[in-house]
Amino acid sequence: MRMESGCRTVFSHRPSLALRAGLWIAVVASIAAQAAAQSLPVARLYSAFPPGGKQGTTFDVTVAGSDLEKVSQLHFSNPKITAAQKTQPPGLGQEGPQPVAGAFTVTVAPDAEPGICEVRAVGQYGVSNPRAFVVGTHDELIEKEPNNAREQATEVPLGATANGRSDGGSDQDFYKFTAKAGQRVIIDCWAYRIDSRMDPSLVLYDAAGRELDRNRDTNRRDPMLDFTVPADGVYFVEVHDFLYEGNTERFYRLRIGTDAYLDFAMPPAGLPGSNDKYTLYGRNLPEGQPSDVTSADGKPLETLQVQIALPADAAQLDFGAVVEPDEAAVDGLAYRLETPGGPSNSILIGIATAPPVAETEPNNEAGQAQSLVPPCEVYGQFHPQNDRDWIAFEAKQGDVLWLEIYSQRLGLPTDPHMIVQQVTTNDKGEEQVKDIAAVDDYLDSPRGQLRRGRPLYDMETADPGLRFQAPADGKYRVLVRNLASYTHADPRLAYRLAIRPEQPDFRLVARPRLIPFSNDPNQNPATVWSPLLRKGGSESIDVVVFRRDGFEGEVQVSVEGLPQGVTADPVTIGPGEDVGVLVLTAAEDAPEGMSLVEIKGKAKIGEAEVVRPARYGTMVWGGQFNQVTHRSRLARNLAVAVSHEQAPLFVDVTAKELETCKAGKVQVPVKLVRRGDVKAVTLAPNEVPPNVKPPSVTLDEKTGEGSLEIALAPNTPPGTYSFALLATTQVGYARNPEAVEEAKKRKEAVDKIVAELAAASKAAAEAKAAAEQKAAEQATAMQKAQEAAAAATKAAEEAAAKARAAAEAKAAADQAMADAAAQAKAAAEAKAAAEKAAADAEAKANQAVEVQKTVDKQLADATGAAKPQNINVAVASPTVTLKVTESPVTLEAQPPSTAPAGTTVEVPLKLERKYGFADAVQIKTTGQGDAKALNVADVSLPADQTETKLAIEVPPDAKPGDYRFEIIATAKFNGQDLTTTSSIPITVVPSAAAN
Repeated sequence: MRMESGCRTVFSHRPSLALRAGLWIAVVASIAAQAAAQSLPVARLYSAFPPGGKQGTTFDVTVAGSDLEKVSQLHFSNPKITAAQKTQPPGLGQEGPQPVAGAFTVTVAPDAEPGICEVRAVGQYGVSNPRAFVVGTHDELIEKEPNNAREQATEVPLGATANGRSDGGSDQDFYKFTAKAGQRVIIDCWAYRIDSRMDPSLVLYDAAGRELDRNRDTNRRDPMLDFTVPADGVYFVEVHDFLYEGNTERFYRLRIGTDAYLDFAMPPAGLPGSNDKYTLYGRNLPEGQPSDVTSADGKPLETLQVQIALPADAAQLDFGAVVEPDEAAVDGLAYRLETPGGPSNSILIGIATAPPVAETEPNNEAGQAQSLVPPCEVYGQFHPQNDRDWIAFEAKQGDVLWLEIYSQRLGLPTDPHMIVQQVTTNDKGEEQVKDIAAVDDYLDSPRGQLRRGRPLYDMETADPGLRFQAPADGKYRVLVRNLASYTHADPRLAYRLAIRPEQPDFRLVARPRLIPFSNDPNQNPATVWSPLLRKGGSESIDVVVFRRDGFEGEVQVSVEGLPQGVTADPVTIGPGEDVGVLVLTAAEDAPEGMSLVEIKGKAKIGEAEVVRPARYGTMVWGGQFNQVTHRSRLARNLAVAVSHEQAPLFVDVTAKELETCKAGKVQVPVKLVRRGDVKAVTLAPNEVPPNVKPPSVTLDEKTGEGSLEIALAPNTPPGTYSFALLATTQVGYARNPEAVEEAKKRKEAVDKIVAELAAASKAAAEAKAAAEQKAAEQATAMQKAQEAAAAATKAAEEAAAKARAAAEAKAAADQAMADAAAQAKAAAEAKAAAEKAAADAEAKANQAVEVQKTVDKQLADATGAAKPQNINVAVASPTVTLKVTESPVTLEAQPPSTAPAGTTVEVPLKLERKYGFADAVQIKTTGQGDAKALNVADVSLPADQTETKLAIEVPPDAKPGDYRFEIIATAKFNGQDLTTTSSIPITVVPSAAAN
């Protein structure tokens, strides 16, 4: 049972509780991170910021996560979005433009389809898990810090979307917008729905700081405010994390505008291939009409009738928002209302399994039950609070109908409950009521792959379902109610009650996962994962089958579109089983690359061969299995990558097709291919047929071959099963040795440059010293010239009459002084230039030394990271197919064409022994109907014999006609009695004497 909080809840600010909750989540996240760190590296994308952008724009996006070395591409599920890695000029010892780690320039084409798509990062360790990325139709902006107070609020034009983050534990982001009186402003915050860890809350204030409204958890865990503006002015919106957590993983998109907003539609589903009318309920609907329906937050809703065409193929799910694992088997499509102001938000329109019929009030009491004629899907609402709906129908004795409720699987916080009653009338004309069934959760839903006893993906639904077989002709009625409706009323809480004949079918969900290493769930928390094959290695993909309406047949699963050099054998999910494992194997020479794959399931349903495409799951956030901390959802595609690295271990099986019978034993031969330091390997099957205890075997470090024995139980259902052997071990793994070589290469270049710059600095210093010496010498010469000039001037003054000689002496002295001054100036300039050159050379040398220190540290870090460490590794073998039969013997009988009355006829029996069975076989025969009058003696077939005869004694008074016998052969196999049957016809004719 899953219970969720109401859609309109007001919470007080309680930092102490929030901090405690945040601390627990941080601890769990740390455990998940440690588990990821202890495995071979695989690219994991945790955030892309901003998490969306407007059509027809180009903007910067930064990605963050783990194992994102050399991420050079972003892959979008929307082909109209492209990305180019940002670059910067080369640094010391580098050549050409250098990539900026995690930084990209993203371009969204003008005709890119609006709504949620997905982005993956592609780098050295493969292609990452997907993250939601939104294509918007209006202007976008990024919050400007600081904006922790109203005075610092980031302005958002009405109609725009703000992208922000909760950056710290106490971070409060304020935004402001201007609106006019009467406008209906929708303030919608997206976080949970776009893969954020943030649990946002919204608070609305007026210009004076008065709180007008607040909200948390309207759309799943995301808040929304519906605000009718009372007066022209500026209004403020506060966004904060309810748990007061903050980091790059707590991002959000805040939409503030007057756009059309859809709450729900009635009916919630239509028949495949139909094009019917639907009534939309929402806000700001163009040409919408007022309704008498109010939302959970007390706001009036408008209605609008539209026509919606549904695809003819029912087996599809086109989703526009997050789809939880327990909703994965529902069929439907995302619908948006196109308006002049752009498309609305999307809602899910389901694909009905029978003609839809509206639930009609009043039907809250059993006596008011609404009468319907199956097959149909009655649709209604768990509204108002405590609403109960009674539905009545007629059925004939033996009629088989499936009664199934769809509500929680529509993404709604409901817990439906169903009671089925038989209504009869006694001989007094009084109504008699008998409860036939009370159903809460759908007990037959698959829980997903149990990872050593813990569900990796919680696929159990709270929606009830029941196979109903009418015990007698008459009237039956069903009570439909929501066990969670006592807490709140919400008109969005729709349901569909299907009353239909059996329609056996199935849906598939494929999801990658990190193979568990230990039996201890605390050591194997759920981890974000994406398939990355190393050369000569393998990866596994879980495939879950959702069985509908009693379908128990085998499902053959295959994959197409694998990267070059990667293969995968088809697998068979056995009768009644829910999970299979598809194992991908990369060749030794498989080239590095990636591709999007398609997985399909094929089954025989009746006389038809049915093919269903798989839907794909992804882990959004890791966490503990025994705590509600990990999150997963449906993804839009499944990517598989091949690494440049070699796989440390490959487990080969030399016999991929095995056969035995119930209670039989098979040996699975294995061969290990070790590359490098691989410790002892423990092998166990990932899945075994029902009622079988999983075996295990350990091969030590020196053993390369062995076998695993699987012993079947006597009650193992016959059928074909596929499984893989999971090998767990420790390997010595050197992380990214290429980074060491790159760091060494750059260090060599930097060391050379440092040496050259040091030499240049030394030469510049020497030149500076020489220039200083020369400048000093020139200064001395100039001083002497000045003294000579002064003496000459004095002599000229004293001997003016004898001026010629003195004048010449003076002129010579003046010239000498001028020459000395020029030389002194040149020397000073040379000195200044030398000093500058020396300073520049010294600065460059010092900068180079700092770069050298950084490069030395990078080399040391890379060397440390590349030092082999023991890593826990779990890998899967290629798929093994096991066929299980009823018995170790088969019978072939050769009945006579006729058996005259009063005679004894012999029926030759031929026995085929299989699986090494050689013991005696006991054969009995039972007649059906009149055949019981014929006498058949039991036969014991001794060991090793394969032929015998049955003697059938036909009494003289036996009636002529056709008789049929069942021959039952019982073999004791591995201490268990196993039987196989064969039917033979006998035609009795009158005796010859009578003729």
